[in-house]
Amino acid sequence: MELGRRPRQKPTKVALAEKIELTEKQMIVSKNRGQSKALLEGNFVAYQYGDGIAMHGGTSMELHDSNIVSSAPSSLILTLLLEGQLSFGYDELQFELDANVTPKAVLVNLARPAHFRRAIRKGNPVRKINVMFKPDWVRERADKHSEMLRLLSTHQAHIKIHVNEKVLTIANKLVEAGTPETFGEKLAVESLIHQLALHVLSELEMSEMQTGENAVSETARRLDPTVENIVGYIETQLQQPLTLESLASEFAISVSKLQRLFKANLDLTVQGYVRQRRLEIARQQLERGLVGITEAAYEAGYQHPSNFTAAFRREFGVSPKALLSKK
Repeated sequence: MELGRRPRQKPTKVALAEKIELTEKQMIVSKNRGQSKALLEGNFVAYQYGDGIAMHGGTSMELHDSNIVSSAPSSLILTLLLEGQLSFGYDELQFELDANVTPKAVLVNLARPAHFRRAIRKGNPVRKINVMFKPDWVRERADKHSEMLRLLSTHQAHIKIHVNEKVLTIANKLVEAGTPETFGEKLAVESLIHQLALHVLSELEMSEMQTGENAVSETARRLDPTVENIVGYIETQLQQPLTLESLASEFAISVSKLQRLFKANLDLTVQGYVRQRRLEIARQQLERGLVGITEAAYEAGYQHPSNFTAAFRREFGVSPKALLSKK
């Protein structure tokens, strides 16, 4: 059973990107409907170790105006911009960082998976580092009454980070280190990431914590690990056809157990969750002027805009047209 019918063809407005390795440089290339376009060119670094920490970044030049979208898992994400400008967001959150005068950084907590977007603007040079900490990695190291636990429990909580000389030095070393390959290089990069965590996470000013428009506390509800993994997978596949059978097979459980887990943990059917998330993303894209109503309908899996409009009004109490008229 398909969870929301997906059309065979639809307009494309975003770039689904992959990295291309060249001899002396690398490119991030869009892959849309069989067509390729270089979006960024530069030197990139990426490294993940264990189940707790992932890091990526580098120095690049943005080559074409575009909007990259993907999914961000439940995590605590540090974005440190050393040079250039960076426009990005998670669901309702939107950040505009400008490091042309001084480096900028922000720490964002996602207590559940979220829709990620980033604007690419031609001619914009970017030098940055992103470090993603899994919640359990942080939780295992936090005191029982630590303010860190309050941060982790609040979806879309975020804090601006002061980039001091120590943080700046470590971040530049990570950019310059490149992707580690040897045993020694991996240990060196892991050491730098831990130093960065020490200086940033242990010196947070919780009084400066802000929350998103729809931020909620997740303290009372911890998802079943299986459901959390399935939700994370769904978030990465929202642009693709999804069926109950394929999801159950992916996680080696029965369809009936899949449905029971979702109802018990989210009080939603699997179909309801997928429909809700696609409509939420469509609303965000409409509000930011990235799509029109017809394209938003296709993106949300509706072949006919009238069906999309009816579903949108049921979910949000307002039609897509009325939403656009408020802008």
